[in-house]
Amino acid sequence: MQLANNNKKKSSKRKGTNSSNSSNTKIRSSLTNNNSNGNSNNGNSNTSKTDLKFEDGGFPDIIVEDEVVNNDNEFAMPQKMPSANNNNKSDNNNNDNNDNNNTTRVYRPGKDSMGEDEKLDFDPTAYKLYHSMTASWPCLTFDIVRDRLGVGRKRFPVTMYMAAGTQADKPENNEIILMKLSDLHKVQREYDEEDEEDSDDADDLDEDPILISKSIKHIGGVNRLRSMPQSPNIISTWSDTGAVHIYDAEVQLKSLDGPALPGSKQASEMPIYTFSGHGQEGYAMDWSKAHPGRLITGDCNRNIHLFEPVGNANAPSWSINSSTPFSGHTASVEDLQWSPTEKTVFASCSMDRSIRIWDTRQHDKSQLVVQEAHDQDVNVLSWNSLVGFLLASGGDDGAFKVWDLRNFKADTPVAHFKYHLAPITSVEWSPTEDSVVAVSGADDQVSIWDMSLEEDREEQGMIQSGQIEGIDDLPPQLLFVHQGQRDIKEIHFHPQVPGVIVSTAGDGFNVFRSCNM
Repeated sequence: MQLANNNKKKSSKRKGTNSSNSSNTKIRSSLTNNNSNGNSNNGNSNTSKTDLKFEDGGFPDIIVEDEVVNNDNEFAMPQKMPSANNNNKSDNNNNDNNDNNNTTRVYRPGKDSMGEDEKLDFDPTAYKLYHSMTASWPCLTFDIVRDRLGVGRKRFPVTMYMAAGTQADKPENNEIILMKLSDLHKVQREYDEEDEEDSDDADDLDEDPILISKSIKHIGGVNRLRSMPQSPNIISTWSDTGAVHIYDAEVQLKSLDGPALPGSKQASEMPIYTFSGHGQEGYAMDWSKAHPGRLITGDCNRNIHLFEPVGNANAPSWSINSSTPFSGHTASVEDLQWSPTEKTVFASCSMDRSIRIWDTRQHDKSQLVVQEAHDQDVNVLSWNSLVGFLLASGGDDGAFKVWDLRNFKADTPVAHFKYHLAPITSVEWSPTEDSVVAVSGADDQVSIWDMSLEEDREEQGMIQSGQIEGIDDLPPQLLFVHQGQRDIKEIHFHPQVPGVIVSTAGDGFNVFRSCNM
């Protein structure tokens, strides 16, 4: 089912690439054709209204050796096509012309243009994993639900769980979608002897993925959704009605694995807690990793509220002092991030261009602040869970920055990149690689960066002199660029499957792992 075209979601900042050979210091990418009508791999779904389904990745049914697959519908890079006046020539002449014209090169968004005689072709060596799926309504926010299948999983096929919130045409048509994605196989390509993690299952490829989903009714569009790290069945949502809801989805999540046993707890679609004290909708929300059950939310009226857990695991509840919000920002609070180690410390960013560091024990004043963190509104934050003093931010100026909180001052980011051509919509540090960060933008790109990489001067000299082929005008930290989705809103690394990224956009979800991750 196609996504609804008549849905126009309002938002303060949530408005709503790919292929070359590379070394560790070169970009790896592969481009998607947005006009694809690809075939479908029908997954299993037991919720007809949601109608989630996988889309065929368009990958070839044979192993590809040192060639680009011609597929009009899928990931691609520019390739010179034979001109029309060659059609009357012999097959041999056509083959010769094709050999001369079909020269591939890296496509650089914003720098290169497509000629009339060029098209996009998918390079299957650019990905280890790629799957896409669509829903009946856009899901502009989601979270990966932690499971009990283990941490550090590298073997294929991949199984994962997700929760997403819809943006339907009417408030009463919205829902929380709980998903189990299984049999996510690797991209079919040529394997070498050094690919040790793939060697055991290299023959078991390109099987149809399986999708099972359950839904929970949700009044109002879901601006933001988060799953509690310590109790993944506890899911919080920001509704565009101005309310914050907390749900217990334990029964629905268990049902993804099979029928409920007789006498089991009955599923409920009612939230276990609702807070309407914000008085206005918002988008900022985060669960603490250091203090189970502690939640913070921020609204478009610049207020931040703290949810303190009370009760017990069998009857969870929260206490909120709505009369004393955290005050300091002068415009909409766009994102919030808890410190990964400090129970009382969190960060916020705002349309007032500032980033603030707070202590929950003081509501009326932030502990640290950078007033002009970006040239325009600051949209998103991510706190590095492996290096506790690093904070990443992204803004309307198309830039993302990395801050060292030990020297948190204006104009002193430890890294500043302005690669994206439109506002940054999401940023997230890898949970397994302390120097890797993923960034998405309103330019329909997801970029992956490794902050530990530096320019190889000798290699750059060889590229510039024409001795070797390469890209001489992109940062050496840029590892990969993923494209093909329209209106990308949010990205997340899988916390238990290294290198796997999920992105959601106006036209559906992508689940992928790049070849160099």
